[in-house]
Amino acid sequence: MFGYRKAKPHVESWLADRGVRVGDLADQASLSPTELFINGAAILLGIALLVALLRTWRRVRRRKQDGDKKKARVWR
Repeated sequence: MFGYRKAKPHVESWLADRGVRVGDLADQASLSPTELFINGAAILLGIALLVALLRTWRRVRRRKQDGDKKKARVWR
């Protein structure tokens, strides 16, 4: 973050004026190891599905092009 060192004390004092402690926010933001594992597994599953879809789309497109080439040979 640009200017983090200069902005940090101002942000912390602004939050303190409103009754929010930065330590409490950090505790609330932390995830348990189980949640981290589930999130990581979901990300990997999403990437795997995306790769499978792209490979399938490429395979279908290649078969279509091969079929078009065979049709062109027949017409010659």
